[in-house]
Amino acid sequence: MQAQMAVYWINDSMNEGERGEIQIDESVLASILESGSFEDGTNNLTPPPELKQLEELLALPKTGREQAFHLDKTFFHMAVLSANKARLVVREWIHTSISQLLMHLERYVAAVRIVQPTGEKGYLLPLGVLIRAVDMSPGLVRQCLRMIYQGALPPAELLPLALQRFRSLKVLSDPKETWRYHSSASLIKLVLTYGKEEANTMQSLNNHCLQPAYICGRLLAVLEEIQRRASGYRIGSTIVDRFYGAASTAPASTFGSLLRLSTTAHLPKVSVELGRLLEEVMKQLDEAGGFPTIFNLREQAEFALGFYHQRAEFRSRHQANQTKETGESQ
Repeated sequence: MQAQMAVYWINDSMNEGERGEIQIDESVLASILESGSFEDGTNNLTPPPELKQLEELLALPKTGREQAFHLDKTFFHMAVLSANKARLVVREWIHTSISQLLMHLERYVAAVRIVQPTGEKGYLLPLGVLIRAVDMSPGLVRQCLRMIYQGALPPAELLPLALQRFRSLKVLSDPKETWRYHSSASLIKLVLTYGKEEANTMQSLNNHCLQPAYICGRLLAVLEEIQRRASGYRIGSTIVDRFYGAASTAPASTFGSLLRLSTTAHLPKVSVELGRLLEEVMKQLDEAGGFPTIFNLREQAEFALGFYHQRAEFRSRHQANQTKETGESQ
C-alpha cells in the first residue's frame, strides 16, 4: 500500500495582528486524522484528547464571541505527500478558510458520530481508526480528506466497503472485533446521513424511523435478544451468525422462518416486555408496507444501522440491570 503523509499548517498572520483575534492550534484541526490507542489488555479504544478540543472549537462560531468574527481571515492548508522513486509527490492539496473549514468539520462530525456498541454515548472516532477498520486504499483516504476538510460528498466506494466489513461474521460476533464493528457502523451512518438532519437524530436508536429496512434491522436484533434471553445468555452462536446476510438482503424470504422459530421456541421463555416490543416493531413494519422482497445497497445500510442501534440499546439495558443487581446484593 502506498505510504502517505499529511502536512498541515495555518496561515496565522492575522493571529499576530489585532488584539483579541482567535488563536488556533493546528493539531486540534488535524486531530481527526489520529490513530487513537487501545487500552492495555482490553478492546476499548481511547480517542486522542484533542478530539474533545475540536468539538469545543466547532461550537465557537455559535457563541457570538468576538474571536468568531475573524475566522474567515485565517486559512488552513494541507498537503498529502507520498514518495515516487527519488521524488516527493503532492497527491492532494487542501486550502480553505477556518470559517469554511469549521462548517465542513461540523457536518462530518455530526454524520460520523454514533452510539457505542455498549449503548454508551458515542465519541468521535479518528480517521486513522476508520481507515484500519475497513482497509481503505490510499485513493479512498484522499477522497475522505476532501470530504472532511472541503465538504465533498462521501465517496461512492465507502458504503459497500463498510457494509462488507460490518456483515462479516467475525465482526458481528467476536468481542475482539468490537472496535471494527463500531467503526464500520460509524462509516455506514456517515454515508447515509452526511449533510442531513438525520445526522443528529440517528446517532442512536430512533423508534420513529419508519424506513422498512431500518425496522427490519431492528427486528433481527429483537429476535436475537429473545433467543439470547431464552437461553439465559448461554448460547454460542445466534440467528445473527447464520441469517444476517440473508435477512439484510432478502427479508421477505428469511424472516418468516425466523419469526416462527422465535414465537414457538424462544418467546414463551422471556419477559412480557420483550414480547410487547416484538409486537410494536412488527406493527411498525406492517404500517410501512411489510417485508420487502429485496434490499438494494442503501437499504442494506439502513438495515445495518437499525440492527446496530437496537442491539446497542439492548446491551445498554443489560449492563444497567447487571449494575442494579450488583448494587442490591451488596
